[in-house]
Amino acid sequence: MEKEKAEIANLVARYDRVQSLMKYVNNDTLKESYKKQPKGKAVGVDGVTKEQYGENLDENIENLLIRMKKFSYRPYPVRRAFIPKGNAKSHWGKYCVLHRTSKKKLKMKREAIKKWLWEHMHESIKDTIEALNVRLTGHYRYYGIYGNFVGLLKFYKYVLVELRKSKRRRDQTNWLTWNKYINILKIHPLECPKIYLNSAY
Repeated sequence: MEKEKAEIANLVARYDRVQSLMKYVNNDTLKESYKKQPKGKAVGVDGVTKEQYGENLDENIENLLIRMKKFSYRPYPVRRAFIPKGNAKSHWGKYCVLHRTSKKKLKMKREAIKKWLWEHMHESIKDTIEALNVRLTGHYRYYGIYGNFVGLLKFYKYVLVELRKSKRRRDQTNWLTWNKYINILKIHPLECPKIYLNSAY
């Protein structure tokens, strides 16, 4: 078997296209190929499992070899299986690929924005929000791809919570209640999530 593999490799190296490898197809090569097939897989289009085929392996291999040598063997077409993918469809009813911010990148972005907020905790909320909105807009422009709105919204909510935490920590008091915080945001709102790249579908 190793000698045959070496001869095939030599042919491939010498010629761009090998016309025929039928002389290298024999009982040993077909059995080796059979052994390499994974166990426990679903039946093929012929309804036969690997285990069932192996019950009469010698006879089946011999029959297959004869048909291949006579060029009468015709492989079965690949069985196609449809796996439901939910509704990932566009607004126009067509299937499309949706993009999601990876968990790793989202975690890194959260850590970076949290660090930035705590470094600027002593600034006024107005000044912090103005600078923060520049960062949020940059984030939305980069990750604002069709289908990723949920990821943008999660990041927005995270920033919303961390901003309040950092400002409360500044004075070590409970002066910034949620009601006060919401009223401040009405005057100085955070940049809301926005999709900048719509689907082409």
